[in-house]
Amino acid sequence: MPLKYPELIHEAMRYSLLAKSPKRAPPVMCVAACELFGGDRAAAFPTACALEMDFNL
Repeated sequence: MPLKYPELIHEAMRYSLLAKSPKRAPPVMCVAACELFGGDRAAAFPTACALEMDFNL
């Protein structure tokens, strides 16, 4: 992933993609819970993204 403007956003994206910690679990669990209860996984993406952004702040 090449570094482009704005650097801060790309730095956060790179950190999130390469993180080897359980901090990525909440968004994954959100999508999994939606699927478990018969929901469409696409419907869970906005919430999962919000969880991911919250944990990155």
